[in-house]
Amino acid sequence: MMNRCSCISQEGRSDGADVATGSEVLRIETLGRIRLWSGAKRLHVRLPAQALLVLARVVASPDASVDREELAFTLWPEDTETEARAKLRRQLYNIQRAAADASGSSWLSSEAQCVTWTAESWVDVAEFDRLSAVPDSYEAAAELYRGPFAPSLDHDWVRAERARFERDAVRLHVDLAQRSLQCGDLPKALHYVEQLLRIDPWREDALRHFMMLRLRLNDRAGALCRYREFRLRLWQEFEVEPMPETIRYYDAVVAGSVLELAV
Repeated sequence: MMNRCSCISQEGRSDGADVATGSEVLRIETLGRIRLWSGAKRLHVRLPAQALLVLARVVASPDASVDREELAFTLWPEDTETEARAKLRRQLYNIQRAAADASGSSWLSSEAQCVTWTAESWVDVAEFDRLSAVPDSYEAAAELYRGPFAPSLDHDWVRAERARFERDAVRLHVDLAQRSLQCGDLPKALHYVEQLLRIDPWREDALRHFMMLRLRLNDRAGALCRYREFRLRLWQEFEVEPMPETIRYYDAVVAGSVLELAV
């Protein structure tokens, strides 16, 4: 999906990012980490965390355009109007300066009423939203979900968006695992169950499916190992045991007995 927006590559750093640019279209990835690609060239750009926050907010909007007042008050809700606007101006300047250093061109347009990303771009979250709305494209959407939205940024708006994308990713993987089970494709079902556990490692229903699928694929040791790892983490984190239903599935695996999987 083509969008008028762009992105930055950040690996757990709040003080900067690696940016890859090169040709006409920028590829923006915000799921798993914030990264920008364009062609084969890779540029190194340093941006403060608040500038990355502004960037993420603009490129994640449906039309890559955000009302200037809304943007300032969303990102700095506890500041006065004057303070919020001043912070927004500062971060917009930082982004424009970084864009000029990286590509010699402007990435956004900042007018009195709105801020718009003007660089021709492909944005992973926009594509994820489009694909996840159509059952026939769930597989493609699942491939795009490489991890939490903008994981290095900490803000109420980011956390809300992160939770939304995670809910959609869980929905997709549950549906895809169920479809694979219905078709009798056990390796593919296992793949989506493993991805589901990566997204939400505390889902015991997914763990039960994992154990049964491993058993049916002749990997009893793998099923038992995963359960024991889960049980240990659960106790260390919450000092509780797995659910009785999960223990029942574990006992079945120990006995080599296959239980029916819900689809």
